[in-house]
Amino acid sequence: LFGLDVSNAFYSAQYDIEEAGNAYSVGLNTACVFHLMRVLERGLMALTESLHVTYTSENWGRILEKIETAIEVIRKAPSKDMPDKIADLQFYSEAAAQFRHFKDAWRNHVMHSSARYGEDQARAIMEHVRDFMQSLATKLSE
Repeated sequence: LFGLDVSNAFYSAQYDIEEAGNAYSVGLNTACVFHLMRVLERGLMALTESLHVTYTSENWGRILEKIETAIEVIRKAPSKDMPDKIADLQFYSEAAAQFRHFKDAWRNHVMHSSARYGEDQARAIMEHVRDFMQSLATKLSE
């Protein structure tokens, strides 16, 4: 459903990717979004590992604060010590911004039973998560 690159990079997310697709196909749109947020969690774990940030069961807000601190360290590092500094800053900054968007727009609401999603919303969220996970898979893996 998300492509071979995502399957290879985030093998532990396969169950939730399949369940998201199955739920969507039978009209269980809120369940679809729930599973998509679990898929994103695998990407968040890989991002923290790549940035040498400890992943814990804390809420995403605290984890994202730690990620943003790690990105600031990259930003301040001398370019001579980091040949890929500009590309790394762009990748990590975009990923952090997207995770914050996912957290605020959908994750908090679906995980805390305060939202229901229709077919169009679930499809749009699935496409967004798919595209994002494909982007992450270009640089990160489990």
